[in-house]
Amino acid sequence: MKRYAGHLIYTLSVFGLICSTMAVDVDITGKLKTARGYTWRGVISQDALYVQPSVTMNFHELTIGMCMDRDLQHKDDSVIRSRLNLSCDYSTMFNNFVASIGMIGYIYQDSPAQIFDDTADLYFQLACSLPVVVSLTIYRDIARIDNFYYTGKIAYSLPLNEKGTELGINVSASAGSRDYNQYMMSKFLPEQNISEIDDDLVDFSTGLQLSVPADKNLTFVSELRYIRLMDTIRDAVKKAGKDSDTLVYSIMLEYSFR
Repeated sequence: MKRYAGHLIYTLSVFGLICSTMAVDVDITGKLKTARGYTWRGVISQDALYVQPSVTMNFHELTIGMCMDRDLQHKDDSVIRSRLNLSCDYSTMFNNFVASIGMIGYIYQDSPAQIFDDTADLYFQLACSLPVVVSLTIYRDIARIDNFYYTGKIAYSLPLNEKGTELGINVSASAGSRDYNQYMMSKFLPEQNISEIDDDLVDFSTGLQLSVPADKNLTFVSELRYIRLMDTIRDAVKKAGKDSDTLVYSIMLEYSFR
């Protein structure tokens, strides 16, 4: 955790320099999320209670974000769920498509029991807005694993009233290369034989999200999501006697500074 402040200050300084140089308007959105249950690329914990404060700064096609996942359980494996994410991406729109390319850095909590190593992903996302939004994101770890992770998602928002209340429905599935899946499981299941884990689906999830505007800038969001591990990842997790599916519920406050 001692490195978090330095990374935050550095990121804010770079963003401030860019904005002052380009003299552009910046849209800033702050979020505070708390959730029961946790999933992360094949890692599942049903009893995890964590908070996730984040801020996103956007100008033109460039977006910079900071998000902290902080586990509140204070257990031996809490370091799996405590990290700082720093991201930057560039997006462009053509017809009904949005293409984005960016980078995410994952900085884990300093601890004698640290399990995951700090790492970073490059990613590319292509999204299409039809009656539903369909997206595919490809991640490549460039620091530790040097391999790929993929996420596909279908989402739909249903307006419920004229005040802006919406019900979101989404379905997603993720997959990883053999090296990526084995690395993740070697950290999560250090005593388990992971040689049978292969290029496979990692998980399938479906969720419901209710967004209720409280005023012009403030929105209250609640979400219920079911996640199920798949294929050889699920087999390895079940053999280790750990959770292979879970129900995650969360609440979030979102404020836009405009």
